[in-house]
Amino acid sequence: MIKIYLNFFIIFCLFLMFLSSAAAAPVHEPVKAGDILPAFIFQAPYTAEEKEYLGLNDKDRFSLEELDAEFFLIEVVGVYCPICHIQSEQINRLFNKIINDEHLNNNLMMFSVSSGSTEMEVEYLRNTWQAPYPMAADPDYDFFNLIRAPGVPFSLIVSRDGSIHYSNQGRMPELEEFMELIKDIVR
Repeated sequence: MIKIYLNFFIIFCLFLMFLSSAAAAPVHEPVKAGDILPAFIFQAPYTAEEKEYLGLNDKDRFSLEELDAEFFLIEVVGVYCPICHIQSEQINRLFNKIINDEHLNNNLMMFSVSSGSTEMEVEYLRNTWQAPYPMAADPDYDFFNLIRAPGVPFSLIVSRDGSIHYSNQGRMPELEEFMELIKDIVR
């Protein structure tokens, strides 16, 4: 009799574990190429240099439609994401390659969005990574949830009309490979 109850208890526990793991699974996949990014208002970066790059002057918020580019490379990062810290130097090199390529510099803007981060945490990232590109805070995970809560890092290439041309969850591809992919999109 005890054996029957023990078996029932084990099966019940396994069933509960199954239910809890199913409940923890994401309801939606993150956005992908071919999807449309809904209109969104980003928090403007903090520093004057970052605002100048984006052409924001003294604005506190902005949308992609307000920026003077046809394409946008958005790096979604997290202050407590170890992969984000590891690849920060590669992202810096990518930005420098983009601004030194006349065609890309005229047609593509790059910035990052730090999900769940306060302005103080974004400042920490900016200083630690020595990021030459703008970094915007997303303290309430608004943008993160809009793109359906991917893991970070998460890369997006979006056109002005919101069309998503590229998305990647996890480490970005090798630098030269990624540059070629970006050039193919931003023709």
